[in-house]
Amino acid sequence: MFYENIPTKCLVQRIENTTSNGIPDIMVVLPNRMVLIESKFETKKIRPEQAAFQIKTNSIIKDSLNTCITLAAYPKTNRFIMLRFDTGSITEEGIKCENEVVFSLDKDGFNDFLNYITL
Repeated sequence: MFYENIPTKCLVQRIENTTSNGIPDIMVVLPNRMVLIESKFETKKIRPEQAAFQIKTNSIIKDSLNTCITLAAYPKTNRFIMLRFDTGSITEEGIKCENEVVFSLDKDGFNDFLNYITL
């Protein structure tokens, strides 16, 4: 849907990685930003090494144009959830994501997501 809904050039690349745990599944390169995406299906649960990678990455990135996120799709309820793990996600009870945004799992929801991450 990135290619169909972005009016400028973009690159969407699946990342295949067998050497390091926690690396996100997809890299999206847009004209003024880059987004790393961990994709999930019907769950928001990520492994500790995935959370650690996102927390480290988002603590290094100092602008809001680039980010590392998790997208969780829920077809039965027609929604997808964007989660962004950062240093605020580290609690005494463990890793808890407080940065959650819900979108509808359709073209309008995807466009809302694009507007959210590109503003």
